[in-house]
Amino acid sequence: MLSSQGSHFLAAAAAVNDAVNDAVDHMFSEGCLDDLVDAKDGGFYVSTMELKNTLLRGKAALQTLKKLTAVLNALLELSEENVNVIQTKLHPLVLQDGINSLPDDVLSLVFEYFCADCVDDEDARMNLPVTLSLVSRRFRNLALHLPRIWANIKLGLVKSHGQLDTWLSRSKSSVLDLEISGEVPEAFLQKVSNVAVLSRLQTLTFNTETTSYGLTTKLVRNLLDHFDGLSFPDLDHLNIRFGGYFTESEEGQLMFRPTWDMPNLRSLTAYNIIPKLFLPSLTHCELSIVSYDAGPAIGSQFQLLSFFRSTPNLTHLTLRFEFVLFREIDSEETTLVGVTKLSNLESLSLKIFDEVEAEGCRILLNDIDFPVLSRLTAAIYLGEEQPLGDWIEYVLFHVNDESVHTEARYPMLEDLTLLLRAMKNGSGPYFFGCSLDCISNLTPALKHLTIDAPCISCPLNAHPSVPNLRTLTLRRIFDLYDGYITNLIGQERSGGPLRNTFEKLEVAGCPELDLEELEKVLPKAKICWRDRAPKYEDDYYYFLLGG
Repeated sequence: MLSSQGSHFLAAAAAVNDAVNDAVDHMFSEGCLDDLVDAKDGGFYVSTMELKNTLLRGKAALQTLKKLTAVLNALLELSEENVNVIQTKLHPLVLQDGINSLPDDVLSLVFEYFCADCVDDEDARMNLPVTLSLVSRRFRNLALHLPRIWANIKLGLVKSHGQLDTWLSRSKSSVLDLEISGEVPEAFLQKVSNVAVLSRLQTLTFNTETTSYGLTTKLVRNLLDHFDGLSFPDLDHLNIRFGGYFTESEEGQLMFRPTWDMPNLRSLTAYNIIPKLFLPSLTHCELSIVSYDAGPAIGSQFQLLSFFRSTPNLTHLTLRFEFVLFREIDSEETTLVGVTKLSNLESLSLKIFDEVEAEGCRILLNDIDFPVLSRLTAAIYLGEEQPLGDWIEYVLFHVNDESVHTEARYPMLEDLTLLLRAMKNGSGPYFFGCSLDCISNLTPALKHLTIDAPCISCPLNAHPSVPNLRTLTLRRIFDLYDGYITNLIGQERSGGPLRNTFEKLEVAGCPELDLEELEKVLPKAKICWRDRAPKYEDDYYYFLLGG
């Protein structure tokens, strides 16, 4: 029946379409308009007879449309009746009565997904397994046989020894995700630091951030006492956030040297700590060094180099520096002088904010070799009168002690993103004297370039050379002109003009560029144009996330 109704519906729709097209084509065709309006003695007059005939034809077309609309409405009502019948038959499967018909394996997947991702409140999420087990006898039996939903333990939310014992026992031999935050009773720490628990850990998070002076150091020391010297054989991700308020003498505690054994750790996120560990399996790492309130220096570039030497298989690295002053090198660290080769590093993200010591970072980057790095993102957000031009040089090139750059840092770089901001002062945002000329000296391998930089100036070199460029994204560059872009895309190479292999140009908020001029060197299909860039992208926290 539905197939027959569908055929009638399609036929009626086709008839409506043909009637509308015939009426519109005739009423507004060039010949019809010529019949209606004729020139006479320099003016115009309307043929009454032709107008009457045209209106009669239009009336007939509208009457046909009215009849066809009635047919369509009848078919629509019939279809709605069929839908109601189908919904009634499916009701037991999709509403309360039908959930009992779901097989256990499907309902188990629902439980695991629900406990993992569907509740934002951390306290409520940890207690979801208990909530589910109180719904019905079947739910309880199923929940008790799903170890994974009991395996997410946040010690800061555990209310009693019994609750911790319940979660550990019901998670059985499942891998564990453990978070230790705030002040945790020592008895809880002892229970989770035994071999049986450590051998099951998949993710471990330490979070000691507080707003109380002295308490942070106490928490750090407690953690060291309970976990130092232990083995974590199957730990996959370690998240350490040692933040809070330290006195000047206590800041040095952050650079502790644990003797943990983590042979299979693949991912590390560390905040205000540079752990001295040998991590042979580590591939992804994010290090944040932040010192608010112009506090004391909390580390040296050589501690970072020592860490990099202990991670031979690192492929993705994020470094965030904020309000950092690198301290002087101590006697022990002088033995580390020399180039550190990150032989497998493919992606590097640098996030540099406010009052970071440029010279310390220059020394750090000069002492690292990036032989296979293909992707670089540099987000630099500096205060007034800071040398943004120097920062670009330091990030992209080897710069010697005489401030002369010698060669590009990244011989295999294919994808470069520069997010540059400088706080405005009385002379505006363009007082740094840095320009786009630097990209011509990078590497012939460069294929994808994104620049978001109101404070960058117009290039002096009118004929840039980036022979293998495929995509170019320009945002908020106020001092950039058409000639530079047309010369860049139109540059001649051994294989012909770059435009032949160029794929996409994206422009947003660059007032000096003219779309019509750009369309002279690129087809419209390869240009994405916006007069303004999204306003949120000017926000400090947008840069904090690296764009």
